[in-house]
Amino acid sequence: MAQPTRIIVFGDLVYNFQQDLRQLLHNKSNANLVDFISRATFALCDECAKLPQLEQDRLPQFSTLVELLDNSDSAIAAPAVRFALLCLYQVGCFVE
Repeated sequence: MAQPTRIIVFGDLVYNFQQDLRQLLHNKSNANLVDFISRATFALCDECAKLPQLEQDRLPQFSTLVELLDNSDSAIAAPAVRFALLCLYQVGCFVE
């Protein structure tokens, strides 16, 4: 049986990806995906810590991508956070 084809349009913020990202973040059966999510989380935390305090205050505090996803809409910088999460989701789909 042929595998279904998935088409991903990079940068499409119109697509409601949050629920799909949540499922991807809870997928522990793919070691490459788990490693990617772990490294992406570390990279985002590291980059956020390098920002000036004023910029950090506009972002939600997080230690996991699930926390960031849960709190992204309440942040002043919500569009930037959503775009970063969308990119992570789209790359994660390729890793999966």
